Amino acid sequence: MAKTYILVYAQTHAPFRLPELTAIQQIENISININLSYNDPTIPLIFVECDSEDDVILLVRRSILIKKVVEYWAQGPSFDLLKESYDNIATPINPSLLSSDHKFLIEGIGRSFALNEQIEFIEQLEFLGFNGKISLSKPEHTIILIVDYGPLYVPIDTTTDQNPNADINTNDSHSRLKTTKTLKPDIYSHRNMIVGRLISTAITSRSLINKYNLKTRKYLGNTSMEAEMSLVTANMAKVLPGHLVYDPFVGTGSFLLVASEYGAYTFGSDIDGRQIRGTAGFRRNVGGIDANVSSYKLGHLILGNFVSDITKLPFRDSAFPSINAIITDPPYGVRAGAKKLGRKSGNDPVKSLQLVDGGEIPNHLRQDYYPPTCEYEMSSVIIDLLSLAAKVLVVGGRLVFWLPTVTDEYQDSDIPTHPSLTLIANSEQNFGSWSRRLITMEKTAELAPNNSSNNSATSTNPQSSHLDTSITQLITPNVPSSDPVSINDNLPQNSENLSTSISQISINSQSTTSLKNDPKSTTSDSPQQHNAEPAHKNFRIKYFNKFE
Repeated sequence: MAKTYILVYAQTHAPFRLPELTAIQQIENISININLSYNDPTIPLIFVECDSEDDVILLVRRSILIKKVVEYWAQGPSFDLLKESYDNIATPINPSLLSSDHKFLIEGIGRSFALNEQIEFIEQLEFLGFNGKISLSKPEHTIILIVDYGPLYVPIDTTTDQNPNADINTNDSHSRLKTTKTLKPDIYSHRNMIVGRLISTAITSRSLINKYNLKTRKYLGNTSMEAEMSLVTANMAKVLPGHLVYDPFVGTGSFLLVASEYGAYTFGSDIDGRQIRGTAGFRRNVGGIDANVSSYKLGHLILGNFVSDITKLPFRDSAFPSINAIITDPPYGVRAGAKKLGRKSGNDPVKSLQLVDGGEIPNHLRQDYYPPTCEYEMSSVIIDLLSLAAKVLVVGGRLVFWLPTVTDEYQDSDIPTHPSLTLIANSEQNFGSWSRRLITMEKTAELAPNNSSNNSATSTNPQSSHLDTSITQLITPNVPSSDPVSINDNLPQNSENLSTSISQISINSQSTTSLKNDPKSTTSDSPQQHNAEPAHKNFRIKYFNKFE
């Protein structure tokens, strides 16, 4: 018979909880039911049903966001109702557990407890029937009481001038929630209590956050991705031992480290070789990415890095598709703008100049030659990234990348699509006036032959036509229809602006969840074609002119 377990999460990164959980479920191939009846983004709990405790332990061992796992026994808003729920428990508690050495743990949501308050609550748990010895140092079992005082955040419109706490609330005009800096709520003002047994053998991977903390790295730059989000990105990519993982904007190599931590073979590229070599960044001349590789002893898994423009990668076509995952954080102009090979006009050089140096020597063969670069618009970056993923990923492989958006102007239709890629998850990390979103896509179809009539872009969502400088305007009527990248016209036009949106997914509280969905687009591998002056050329006007 399936039991109910509570996944207790860290208070941060709520939009990433369900996507990470479902990705890990697929990695471990474990069947679970996710009960969303108690789901609240501001409450760090997710209830799941699973057939065995061993499966739960296996499920959470890869998780970065889960702190602990609790076997659910009972819940109620008061101790009387909690006792009533416990007395009606479906599976009676094993008598050997009741007589074992144990200890109690009181944990609050929205409130902490002094020692005397914890003792006061523990004394009211006498109805549980434990008669074994109390052991604080080496208990056989830990009984946990989770006391829920409500969310740490409240909707802005619920706080008024008449609210006695209005003067100590801080309101970010760009946020949908307001932080409450109130005094501790009364100890008995909780809205719910949950009691259960802590699964002490369910060890998660949160310790990796400290292992890969930026403060402990020998080499890092101003755009190095923090450890927690790097590890979550690797989980969303479903990285496994033996996988081949590529980062086309490798920078200082944060994603290579965490992907190789999970046993994958990794490599990366970047147009700026100084980032790779370690001659740019906060800590210079320490050995670059290789210094971190050596420090973490991952040299047998990180294959190397090279300098290249992603539109001119030195890959043999016959070698692909062979990559299992692409994980990357494209440069988007706030701290480090994107570049590509080309003249200032944006045109690629037809041929290198001939220079005389003891004879005619092609410019590109000179030792001091540095190829010219030009600005790389974010729209073109994403177009080329999706096209690259469709070409080099195996079917079932994932593209996971970060996309910047303006909080007030974002729409679901801002997410670009490709006929061979299916949107899996869209998780927001909100910074106030702007956000970055972790976009997860999965390759669900091979590219069609070049002469296929299906090599055409899907139509632009009509609801996004007014965004003439938005990323939604990657495809316009005067762009050749053979361009495989377009705006998703299958997204709901009036969908709510949720922190995390998962394309075409329905999570039923009584069924096993899955983030996979069937592709509705045709496939394509037609060559990239861009206008000389794309509609999205003023991308920064919408997204970044406020911050530069």
